[in-house]
Amino acid sequence: AEASKNTAVLIENSLSAVENGKKIADETAKSLELVMTGIEEATTMMDQIAKASTEQAEAITQITVGIDQISSVVQTNSATAE
Repeated sequence: AEASKNTAVLIENSLSAVENGKKIADETAKSLELVMTGIEEATTMMDQIAKASTEQAEAITQITVGIDQISSVVQTNSATAE
């Protein structure tokens, strides 16, 4: 009878431990989902930053070409004025 009670207590404790383990696993899964969502959002932002940086580099190149053209016209005008 005593062994039977001890076995029942051990089984109850085991079931409780399993239930706690399941809760912890569920919480971990939810946390990992949040981490994955954060990583996806960060990746999207990094892609947007990379695209914007490329667009800015192209715009700076166009500005440089424009300034070079203005400089050339100014030099031509100066040479003509002399």
